[in-house]
Amino acid sequence: MQTRIAILARQQSIADNQDQDEDDDVGNAQYETLGWAAGQSASPTGNSEPTPTHNEDIDKVIAALKKEREDLPEFSMFRDNNWATIDAQVAELEWLKGD
Repeated sequence: MQTRIAILARQQSIADNQDQDEDDDVGNAQYETLGWAAGQSASPTGNSEPTPTHNEDIDKVIAALKKEREDLPEFSMFRDNNWATIDAQVAELEWLKGD
């Protein structure tokens, strides 16, 4: 699992890129996912999972996100890509695990 310093550095990098586009849903999802890992925000699933301390904790959230993705249409009625946001969250969680 990545260190807290690595998580915060990656989160800051995402925040720096978001300064140019505040409506970036994928960037927001990445930022919030890393915030959960650093103990700063709620779980990416919206449930009450505690801050992860082991890869098994992260695996549970990844499984929940993948299940959620299966149940969602690819695009919302506003043409927002639902899957891109979830895929970005899963990618950040995989990075967090060190995979």
